[in-house]
Amino acid sequence: MEDYNFKLYSKLGRDFWYVKSRQDLLKGILGKAFRKKNLKILDAGCGTGFNFEALHEFGDVYGVDLNKNAIAQCKNLGYKKLEQKDAAKLGYKNFFDAVVAVELIEHIDDDFSAVQKLCQYLKPDSLLVLTVPAHKFLWSADDVLAMHKRRYSKQRLRKLVQKSGFRIKYLGYRYFFLFLPAIAVFIMQKFGKKKKNSLESTPKFLNKVLLKLMSAENKLILKGFRLLFGAGLICIARKN
Repeated sequence: MEDYNFKLYSKLGRDFWYVKSRQDLLKGILGKAFRKKNLKILDAGCGTGFNFEALHEFGDVYGVDLNKNAIAQCKNLGYKKLEQKDAAKLGYKNFFDAVVAVELIEHIDDDFSAVQKLCQYLKPDSLLVLTVPAHKFLWSADDVLAMHKRRYSKQRLRKLVQKSGFRIKYLGYRYFFLFLPAIAVFIMQKFGKKKKNSLESTPKFLNKVLLKLMSAENKLILKGFRLLFGAGLICIARKN
């Protein structure tokens, strides 16, 4: 997590739509995938620890992030182990029951090697949950500020995950209901003078509306529906 992202996420509350909807989706995915709750879970790119609230009820959560301030903030949450490291340079092998990589690999130059490493960390038939931003044409100031290397097509993400040693259980779009607003933000950022992440500009009164929209979307994803389009992608896969 870069310093800009750290400062941004430190400002967001636990009830902010972007955070809460992500937590709810992760809970739903793990609850559907596992009956047991003594798992070993890697939160790859753990940032300020927003995922922990969703993950810890399923077992021991391990976190890794490059940002020392993010790691320091995570220490009080209860991660089993925290490392300030590149997520692709850990020493685990066939260790984890699940790896969660939320908005991580778009920051990494060699995304293929990184996903291969995530595969190595997992036990056979264990779970990978991966999310990335979608569509090159949506590239905006948000991507620049977050130091993204790329946005993904569905085809590229499918090929990347399958070649890294996984079989895909679900691959589909996220932020379906926010796709048109995302295009509007892209246009405004392209022609605007001030450059700041669009999450910082979200009016408070919209938070409940966005939470309801994302709750409806999460339910569709958890039921296996493939949304036709969206500003992000989610992949749920099992290690071969």
